[in-house]
Amino acid sequence: MTLYEINAQLDALIDENGEITDFEALDELSIARDEKIENIGCFIKNLTAEVAALKAEKESFDERIKAKQNKIEYLKNYLGYALAGQPFETAKVKIGWRKSASTVVTDEQMFFEWADKHRDISAAFVKYPEPKPVVSKPELKKAIESGAEIPYAEIVEKNGVQIK
Repeated sequence: MTLYEINAQLDALIDENGEITDFEALDELSIARDEKIENIGCFIKNLTAEVAALKAEKESFDERIKAKQNKIEYLKNYLGYALAGQPFETAKVKIGWRKSASTVVTDEQMFFEWADKHRDISAAFVKYPEPKPVVSKPELKKAIESGAEIPYAEIVEKNGVQIK
């Protein structure tokens, strides 16, 4: 029997004058209602504990993922140093190089001060949401490539390791 059904039966035990028609049934239903409420409360406590355990497990997995990603980056840098840009291939692995360019802001504070003073130029690549401004690096890259003189920002060419 559900809590709703128990409450409906409890209401049915009271007549239109507000008098209880069956005290024995009232006691039984009151006990059943208390047990149902207690069980629901205990179930909520169990679910809360389970959520906390799952969050802890998720944090543990996130830490493990981060550690593995850091290891990958370390090993790629190590291979970059060891191979010095030369390709490498065996039956099991092929290591090559891919050139890429990324936009880097060398001094954020000075960059945003400059951008604030030169909003006519920076409006294309700097947005001013609260609490601090945000740079759109693809738009900044376009501006630099089109010849705009933008201090504290540059395009850096990289030679990244590709492993297949």
